[in-house]
Amino acid sequence: MKKIVIVLLCLLFSHNINLSNNISYIKIMKVANVINTSKVIDTNTKYKLLLERLEYHESRGKSRIVNKYGCMGLFQFKESTLRYLGFKVSLEEFRKDPNHFPEWQQRKAALKLLEVNKQLLGSVIDKFDGKIVNGIRITESGILAAAALAGHGGVKKYFEKGSNRKDGFGTSIEDMLTRFSDI
Repeated sequence: MKKIVIVLLCLLFSHNINLSNNISYIKIMKVANVINTSKVIDTNTKYKLLLERLEYHESRGKSRIVNKYGCMGLFQFKESTLRYLGFKVSLEEFRKDPNHFPEWQQRKAALKLLEVNKQLLGSVIDKFDGKIVNGIRITESGILAAAALAGHGGVKKYFEKGSNRKDGFGTSIEDMLTRFSDI
């Protein structure tokens, strides 16, 4: 995304366009404002490790499994989460043929979910990263892992109201904050 914004801005400036009255400039600036480049995931650093650890935590690296709650694949996605991210994968199709949602696509969906959660939780990350909350050292990676468990709304409720939501297996937001704080 950062590259797209940079390319668009380079094209704009390379054509000596009058910036003050140009509608294209306004459209580009709207895009640039929506994509906060400091919130984009860099997959060459800690996020790669975060994804690898989430994959192991959720499925032990098994891409074809479905849990008793209907969550599927490496990252145990709900069908509704995949739809939200723009992936057209149904649980029924996945159960019939796991190749319908291959590993590379599962990892792409997980990366997209991290990016979305990083955007949506930017203010929480900015406010709490590096602080101790309820005896837990809070990190960006812990917050993003907790969002994979409870969604961005669940994480916000935790920091605003202390609501320590658990999944069906008993894993809580605080468990995720702790387990993934070292990345």
